[in-house]
Amino acid sequence: MKKTAIIIIIILLIVLVSIVAGFAFFKDESWRDYPRDTVNPYADTMVYAENGLELTLSKDGSYYCVSDIGKCTDTDIVIPSHHGGIPIEEIGITAFYTQSDIVTVSIPDTVRSIGDGAFTKCEKLRFNLYENGSYLGNSENPYAFLIRYDTPYVADAVIHENTTVLADQAFEKSTLTSVSIPEGVTVIGKCAFRYCKSLKKVEIPASVHTLGSSAFEGCSALEEAIIGDGITDIKSQTFYQCSSLKNIRFPDGLRNIGYEAFINCRALEVIDLPLSLESIGEDAFANCTSLKSITLHRGIETIFPDAFKNVSSFNQIDSVNYLGNEEEPYLYAISVSDTDENEIILQKGTYGIAGNFLSGASPERFGIEGGEGDYLRSAGNCIVRKEDGKLICGSSADNIPSELSVSSIGDYAFFAAAGSKHVTVPESVTEIGEYAFSKSPSLESVVFLGEDVKLGNRAFYRCKNLASVILPGGLKEIPIGCFSSCDNLSKIRIPESVDFIGYMAFDSCDSLQEIELKGVKVIEYMAFSGCKSLEKVEFSDSLEHIGNCAFSSCEALRSFSLPKSIIHIGDQAFSGTSIEEFVPPDFVLDFTSTAFSNCGDLVAAKYPEGVTALKTNSLKGCKSLKALHLPSTLESISSCALMYCSSLERIYFNGTLEEWFAIEKGERWYAMTPAFTLICRDGKYQYPENNDQPNY
Repeated sequence: MKKTAIIIIIILLIVLVSIVAGFAFFKDESWRDYPRDTVNPYADTMVYAENGLELTLSKDGSYYCVSDIGKCTDTDIVIPSHHGGIPIEEIGITAFYTQSDIVTVSIPDTVRSIGDGAFTKCEKLRFNLYENGSYLGNSENPYAFLIRYDTPYVADAVIHENTTVLADQAFEKSTLTSVSIPEGVTVIGKCAFRYCKSLKKVEIPASVHTLGSSAFEGCSALEEAIIGDGITDIKSQTFYQCSSLKNIRFPDGLRNIGYEAFINCRALEVIDLPLSLESIGEDAFANCTSLKSITLHRGIETIFPDAFKNVSSFNQIDSVNYLGNEEEPYLYAISVSDTDENEIILQKGTYGIAGNFLSGASPERFGIEGGEGDYLRSAGNCIVRKEDGKLICGSSADNIPSELSVSSIGDYAFFAAAGSKHVTVPESVTEIGEYAFSKSPSLESVVFLGEDVKLGNRAFYRCKNLASVILPGGLKEIPIGCFSSCDNLSKIRIPESVDFIGYMAFDSCDSLQEIELKGVKVIEYMAFSGCKSLEKVEFSDSLEHIGNCAFSSCEALRSFSLPKSIIHIGDQAFSGTSIEEFVPPDFVLDFTSTAFSNCGDLVAAKYPEGVTALKTNSLKGCKSLKALHLPSTLESISSCALMYCSSLERIYFNGTLEEWFAIEKGERWYAMTPAFTLICRDGKYQYPENNDQPNY
């Protein structure tokens, strides 16, 4: 009974962890900050510094992040400034978490960000103390990096004058009422002052060039924020729910305001946005219900959907809500107050249109007064910018007017456009913007007449009825989420010119049955994840990289052939597929061994020579696995590597019994498996090692 109870408890714990992890995944909105252009395809490239520290290359390949202690056994850690000529600029989230043997850490001046929990539970670590702050640095400046500030009874925080970086969460939930940030600080980390509910005023000096997301989130007593001119980007949720914020000074060089940056700042009355501003993010000022005056200037390229949701201080003519300035009050058309209008005509002085402007509206006639405005012109229910021919908004994409010489289709141009069924993109169009046709409910087919066209991120995201797409012949890449959640897309021909499939490009395309990737070199993270009908994949002979979860949960996928060109296969790349056998090419340089976990139909698996480790949960849930071939290069098998391999009969190890027993094995590495036979070059061995003890 005791053994049975233990088994039940273990299973319940596993299920609970899975549920929690699932909730975390669905809540995650990190995609909003995903870079628009992925320069370096090997986003998860990991190397080791000379002292063994684990380094991860940035998305654009321009810097390294210290992601883990790795193989380093030093108690006095020295983080190098460069590796292979590339600077080390970040210390990642929980990089040294629970490393209780570390005594000192020297951080170079190249580091510009220290992640949340990087040094949490490093019990022996000696910080450099000043006032109530715990600092790290180097021999030249021991106070360069403020890791945390303890303020249980402190009202006024004093930061050392030589500090350059405030780490993520440095002051989170502190009781301070004021803080003096010295000139010389260049970075204020993510969540640095989050939930400092007594903080009333903050002045950010001009030396600060990076202000992390959620930096002042939930500072409910904050009344005034003066942002120095070094800041060019206010990131997502920076002042989220600062409900007392009345006065905000925007820097003169500000370019972007991020997603939900000022949402629920209900006391905010006046915002005067600078001439330099280029974009205002989704829900940036949503629910700022006290706003009486909003000043915008010409030059803003994009106002994302719902940037001013539930704001009433608009300049209104007919059913259209505008924002602008005293000289030009109708610069930007923000929203439509009456979506039942059959005719929506914009003022001649309108310069720009907010994303999702026509949300819920489907007018029979849409355009500019007289068809020709000061900055825009219209025809065929489409509005085009005069200066560059960009189509910035339309109520129907069925007939993109040739007489307007459209050169590109802007962000959100036909977002949720109800009337579009069959779209022909003219030869003159060279670029499709982000979310350009996203959520168009009736869109069924798209044909590109031009050859050289660049597609924007999530251009056709959630077009539920999109079934047919003829892509341009010269297309170079399928970008982030481009066809994600297009439920009815059953087949699409990828031109041989395409060498890159981006993050979540075809994620959850439930009807997609087959795909040919004849010229593709890189398949990014979750590119085809959740394509549950996908049965056939033909890889190109030049394929090099398959990212994490690239084909995860493609439950109909039973077989495929990997080319000799493959260099990297990512974590859980084929997890949850119905593949019956995998034999990676012997020349795979970087094979991540969790690629085939939870493949319930997998019968046989062979890892190539060169693989040194089976990670935790490597083949977890491969309940049909009978034969496993392991290379002589294997050095370690982690805990639960073969968990729930309930049909396992034989492990073939390409080495001797002595070499097998020298392999480091984690606790319960073959948990929940039946008895099986190990077959080495010089003999056999029976598992479990004590047949009187079941392997549970």
